[in-house]
Amino acid sequence: MNYKNHKHYAIYFSPTKIVYEDEVYKSPSAAGTKVQNGLPVNGWKFWKFTDEKTGKIHPLERLRNK
Repeated sequence: MNYKNHKHYAIYFSPTKIVYEDEVYKSPSAAGTKVQNGLPVNGWKFWKFTDEKTGKIHPLERLRNK
């Protein structure tokens, strides 16, 4: 995620395990809120990932179980 001209990276393990700056968060929103200094965020739309097959960038919500 690029926020205020800084790149932020997180590792998505599951909907309840996201690692950002060596800290484990229970949701993408909690990790996103940390990036935005406490401002609430919908982490499923905030975080992006690159599809390995197509190279396209998508919001994390695309990985969510439907």
